[in-house]
Amino acid sequence: MTPDPEPPIASTPALPRPRGPWPLRALQWLVVGVALVFLVASAAVGVVTSLLSSGNMALSRQVVSILNREVGTDSTRIEVARVSGTLFRGALLERPRLLVKTPAGEVPWASASRIRVDYDLFGLLFRKDRSLTATIDSLTVRIPRDPEGRLLFPRFASRRGSRAGPGPTTRVAITARHGTFSVDWQRLR
Repeated sequence: MTPDPEPPIASTPALPRPRGPWPLRALQWLVVGVALVFLVASAAVGVVTSLLSSGNMALSRQVVSILNREVGTDSTRIEVARVSGTLFRGALLERPRLLVKTPAGEVPWASASRIRVDYDLFGLLFRKDRSLTATIDSLTVRIPRDPEGRLLFPRFASRRGSRAGPGPTTRVAITARHGTFSVDWQRLR
């Protein structure tokens, strides 16, 4: 005897899921979107903090590039061997040099073994009156002369105020430890 064939199973179309009213769906999407933005921003801050604390060379070059763009000119630039620190509280610049261009080439006007800059990132970004503290170790300042005998000084970029009024004020307190100062005079120091 052969077994009875099983009757075919009738396929029933899937019923659409009932969805709530559109404001509830919009609120759900908004919450998911805000959570994703927060997650991506947190990851980005974590990566930058990690790179900055390790003294990543590519990030160091970017920081120096931004610094030169903001304060440097065609005759003055800053060189730093490495930048490390924290994103929110401060940075350490190792072997910084301030270079002045002369007809004979670039001359180091000032150099140091390190500069520690203490700041508050949120204060720098959101306050009108900002402040920084810089501690310079083993500062050496050498003021050279041009071929005509005039003293050469660095020129820094300045930003003119906008029509809306003066911009934010940044105060910098500088402390130097263990430094030297010299002026070239007729090829003598």
